[in-house]
Amino acid sequence: MNRKTLFIVLAIIVIFGGFISVSVWQNRQSHASYTLDDIKAMTQKIDFSQYAVDEVIAADKNSGNMQENIKGDPNAPVKIFEYADYQCGHCASLNPALNKIVEDYDGKVAVVFRTYVMSYHKNGVLTAAAANAAAKQGYWVAYKDILFNNQADWDNLGSSALRKKLEDYFVEASQGNGDINKFIGDMQDAEVYQKIAFDMGISDKAGLQWTPSVFVDGEFISQKKNESTSYSPAEFNQMIRDKIDEKLEEKNK
Repeated sequence: MNRKTLFIVLAIIVIFGGFISVSVWQNRQSHASYTLDDIKAMTQKIDFSQYAVDEVIAADKNSGNMQENIKGDPNAPVKIFEYADYQCGHCASLNPALNKIVEDYDGKVAVVFRTYVMSYHKNGVLTAAAANAAAKQGYWVAYKDILFNNQADWDNLGSSALRKKLEDYFVEASQGNGDINKFIGDMQDAEVYQKIAFDMGISDKAGLQWTPSVFVDGEFISQKKNESTSYSPAEFNQMIRDKIDEKLEEKNK
């Protein structure tokens, strides 16, 4: 091969490679641009009549082929269904209490977490996408704890700074063992947004009133005594535990 031919071949390779890079970048940009309105539109295309809100729902195309995000044994006899937003302050406050319940009841209780992004939370969509991306590699439990524990650090970040923070959180959640490039790609993938859309539709079907909303085996546990007064965190925690005990007693008869 003479020099002229070699130069032409190399030029073609460089140009072709550039087209591929641009295509990949544009593809990721299009996935990364999902808004809450886009997600709501995806939700409206799903027929939720086939799903029971008080059961663990198997993955299918409507959920982006993603499993439910669960802390604890999926086969636990009692399940807490939590509807929450990662940017919700009350959700962050409740997270340690629910973690402790799963630990204390040791195999008898699991928490099924379903995302509901509130319209006034500017970082709700991207953090939910990040949590689902972490779930794809088996790190959802650790990742959601990091998000809630550090909520004040990312709550008001702009998009670029937030993305960097979310990547750092993945390294922390996976203790450096996760595939960061896969995480970045998954965080921009359509499936994780489909999962958010699915969770939001299930939340609506469950009759979500606010975040967090907690159901024990399908029975709503309200944080509010009345329209103007809420139970204290300790009181609410005890109400959840009392309902768990009641459900376990019923199942053991």
